[in-house]
Amino acid sequence: MSKFLRLILCFSIVSIYYKCEAQQEADNALAYRSQVVDTFFGTAVADPYRWLESMHSDSTERWLKEQRKITRSARAKFGMKYISLYTQLYRYGRVHGDRLFKEGRYYFHYRTNAENGTPVLYYKSHLDDEDSIAYNPNHDFKKTNYIIQGFTVSNDGRYLVVSLSKGGSDWREIRVRDLHQRKDLPDIIQWAKFSNLVWFDNGFFYSRFNDLSEEEKQVASNKGQKLCYHKLGSPQSEDKVIYTVSDAANSPMHFELTSNGRYLIIYSVVKISGKWCNVVSYKDMSGGIYSEDNLLIATPRKDEVAYNVIDCINDRFVVMTNLGAPNYKVISFHKDSINWAEPLIPQYAETLKSVYHIDHKLFCLYFDKGVFKAVAFDYAGVAISTMNFDLGTTVSGFSGSPDDSVVLFYQNSFYYPMVVMKLNLQSNKADVLHSTKVYYDADRYTTEIVNYRGKDGTEIPMYLTYKKGLKVKNNNPVLLYGYGGFGISVNPFYDYGNIIFFESGGIFAAPLIRGGGEFGKNWHDAGKGLQKQNSFDDFAAAAEYLTKNNYTSQSKLVIKGGSNGGLLVGAMLTQNPTLFIAAVGEMGAYDMLRYHLFTGGRFLEDEYGTVKDSVQFLNLNSYSPYQNLKQGTSYPATFIRTAANDERVPPFHSYKFLAALQEKSAGTKPHILHFQEDAGHTGSITFDAYVEEDALVWAFIYKQLGMDPTLGF
Repeated sequence: MSKFLRLILCFSIVSIYYKCEAQQEADNALAYRSQVVDTFFGTAVADPYRWLESMHSDSTERWLKEQRKITRSARAKFGMKYISLYTQLYRYGRVHGDRLFKEGRYYFHYRTNAENGTPVLYYKSHLDDEDSIAYNPNHDFKKTNYIIQGFTVSNDGRYLVVSLSKGGSDWREIRVRDLHQRKDLPDIIQWAKFSNLVWFDNGFFYSRFNDLSEEEKQVASNKGQKLCYHKLGSPQSEDKVIYTVSDAANSPMHFELTSNGRYLIIYSVVKISGKWCNVVSYKDMSGGIYSEDNLLIATPRKDEVAYNVIDCINDRFVVMTNLGAPNYKVISFHKDSINWAEPLIPQYAETLKSVYHIDHKLFCLYFDKGVFKAVAFDYAGVAISTMNFDLGTTVSGFSGSPDDSVVLFYQNSFYYPMVVMKLNLQSNKADVLHSTKVYYDADRYTTEIVNYRGKDGTEIPMYLTYKKGLKVKNNNPVLLYGYGGFGISVNPFYDYGNIIFFESGGIFAAPLIRGGGEFGKNWHDAGKGLQKQNSFDDFAAAAEYLTKNNYTSQSKLVIKGGSNGGLLVGAMLTQNPTLFIAAVGEMGAYDMLRYHLFTGGRFLEDEYGTVKDSVQFLNLNSYSPYQNLKQGTSYPATFIRTAANDERVPPFHSYKFLAALQEKSAGTKPHILHFQEDAGHTGSITFDAYVEEDALVWAFIYKQLGMDPTLGF
């Protein structure tokens, strides 16, 4: 029997079984409410589902068991949509492009392993060479799914150091492979998290946190971050601590090495003269790993100035910053000074997104209202050449060294997967190096930008993508996607599920709401902290614009967001439940009064604020989704997704919010949970699991919209 027929048969049997089972009365696991009440500055706040924070307790396990029954019962109602979507996504959804990039002396790219659907890392010395396997993360692990989350290469190209995630976890296991002898070394590093890798001399730098038990790894606050140096061939217990971070800083440390291998740059938060400061310091590695720390930049943390050292050029540190420049600029710091800088590339009307040191030039990527532009500057800050890109095209992933005259980068859109481009900086000519084969005509679709006004009159751009020839102002089904946080931009991204949606007459809408980084520091600041409500208002205004202008109607509008976008979805559900028919919230933070107490939550206080401050508490309490659900409200159909290995936003956020939503919501709309066992904050790590999850989300959307997916094109 074929896999497809087995899937239909199994789904039918399960559907019949759970239709019957769903009629049975759920046990007290769904009904139990505790009497926990917290008091903040004289305000009492009930937390009836605090008990779900104990994620491995018997009570929580019983609650999860009942949720699975509810989900499977709801899922049975859109069974054939799910099967159709699963088949189509499995057949054509594997294509995402071949990410080719340069690291050290090699060119690397990932290719999905057909055996278990996880990416394998390949490498070659020259672009026209044959590929060789650099690292298969699961070659030694038969039943566990690991994925590579980062790597570095020794200067001589012999040793590859990889950072591995187990089941999507943010915790990393670091391993070393001898590329010449094609074997793993016994070196194993544990307890790394939020760490990059930097090779130096006969070993590498990494950062780690304190040891935790297996259960604590999911919820305990991450403390004791330190920068360590591991010498090849030695046990981790002998690793040298190079730099430590105060837990009171509530900000993680980052580090990198300049291209000449001489200066180790460290970004951290340090108390200076009684005030917390954002600090950039460096070690001159010509003096060894224990060389002294040299302070380069220190600004009060309250000023929220960001710095990114691009490289050390002619004994001056070239730095991208928003100091006095919300759209970012480039300045250069004297190496033997503190806070002594000179202008290099001024701020422009376009937002500076990134800077690269390639071909002895400063290669700057700018963004303005849906359009990317790349400009090459000489060391004096004089523009040499400019490249303009099409509206709706994302440009990213530039890789190369100061001595390279050829740059690799990527382009993609909402309807075409990533293409690897090769840019010759001598001729300023770009060519397609690797095109990505798709099984449809990408010219059938288009992206446009529309502008609408937020609640306070702010103009906000929004991407609209759809099939050419569609009558866009004809009450179409719309999927409205948002993020709006941490200065992270919503750029066009590829998802094969969107292609099916376009063919089915749908429009994908992505507003660039405040809180994101599309238009620099001011845009981010206007949607964070005490201004966070602007993000929610901007998203609500997007929904209102789409309905008032007859792009869609409430009954044909679904909203979706993940992580900070999950918080956005939760706020929309509690503040504007009549604007849309259904919502999909993925890995969201829903209890904003307690987010800071768990895992790396304390590192997010600069973005959201803290209940330790009375004004910030009032702000958080005003929009925290879990606390703002109202009894008897008819909330839209809701699909909540979370994962067992999500330590960034622990699953209990989803548990508590969903439990309260199910308790308080009136009407018969489904509110269901999709819990993934072998996944983390960023979702599934194998292709099969990704397809199953994606098909389920889309089937839910089609069901709520009363649509059938158009397939077979």
